[in-house]
Amino acid sequence: IPENKKKTPTVNTMPDVFIYGASYVGKSTFADNANDVLFINTDGNTDELLSPAISIANEVTVNGRITTTKLAWEVFRDLVDELEKKQNTYKYIALDLLEDLRELCRVYIYKKMNITHESDAGFGKAYDMVTTEFNTVIKRIKAAGYHIIICSKEIEGEVTLKSGGKYTTFKPNVPDKVA
Repeated sequence: IPENKKKTPTVNTMPDVFIYGASYVGKSTFADNANDVLFINTDGNTDELLSPAISIANEVTVNGRITTTKLAWEVFRDLVDELEKKQNTYKYIALDLLEDLRELCRVYIYKKMNITHESDAGFGKAYDMVTTEFNTVIKRIKAAGYHIIICSKEIEGEVTLKSGGKYTTFKPNVPDKVA
């Protein structure tokens, strides 16, 4: 139990950041301005970045006539295992793109459950497993002490008011609960 004593509040000078915008507007370039950032990239757009990047994709190995595939989500989980060891000098982890990581998690869970759609597993079961798996792994990065920069593409929408007026909305390309 901590001592019954007020502590001095501190200001977080390195907050987590969630960036979303249209394709090729500079989300990754903006994140690249952070010092000591490691990019975890899913779309291969790292040629213009100055910071180190790790591409997350399926790893296919061929040994004779046997082909094995390590799913991209498993590759990502192994990377998180390494990040938790803190045997590096990174302060920021840029997740570029969040929606791709979510989809890689879905594919992993589908294969694990031997299903092709979330509805195949019964009411809410697969959705809950995807959500739990995804959130747990993302939270592990934060719990390891890294500051997170999340990059996502945006979805543009239009809202029509009862009066007939319209306005444009912009939100990340992930379900609202994920965002």
